[in-house]
Amino acid sequence: MPHRIQLSRRKGWRKPEGVIVVARPSKWGNPWRIIPVHDPRFAFSDAADVVHDNSGAIVGRFDRWERDARNSAPYWAVQSFRRDLVRGELMITVDDVRRTLAGHDLACWCPLDQPCHADVLLEIASGGDHAPMPDDCPTCGDVCGLREFQPATHSTTREAADTPSAASSDSRWPGRGATDPAHQEDA
Repeated sequence: MPHRIQLSRRKGWRKPEGVIVVARPSKWGNPWRIIPVHDPRFAFSDAADVVHDNSGAIVGRFDRWERDARNSAPYWAVQSFRRDLVRGELMITVDDVRRTLAGHDLACWCPLDQPCHADVLLEIASGGDHAPMPDDCPTCGDVCGLREFQPATHSTTREAADTPSAASSDSRWPGRGATDPAHQEDA
């Protein structure tokens, strides 16, 4: 069964034979980048934006140290890649993935304990369905947040991410308003 391998620059490390690199700048790379930003609304002012390389579109701003994977920047970068691949909005298609990547191990720079777009490619290449996507966001109608968690913004540009979400009623938790049952302990 094919699996994901983490690329390394460690002395003596060599990519195993037959492994296909799917990291940027290959055609298989995820155009959704995780960009560290300073934001005092987050723990240790340490946040990350999920931003599209070409369009500058932004999924949201997330705490870089979030332990819940479904609220993390890597999770949403991967879900955005999944959405774009399934919708045919990338330079590659689901058919390209199945035809070229099936049966191969895939390599990327992402840590093995975090979500990675290579996992989506492996799932689809192995004949999996188009891979399920999370619920569409009830606020903006797109895959930018879960029903129980809204990212800090629903903006389309990087600059808009610097503005607190109008839905946020608690400045410590941007995008997590008082109506969010998961965060009502302070209300």
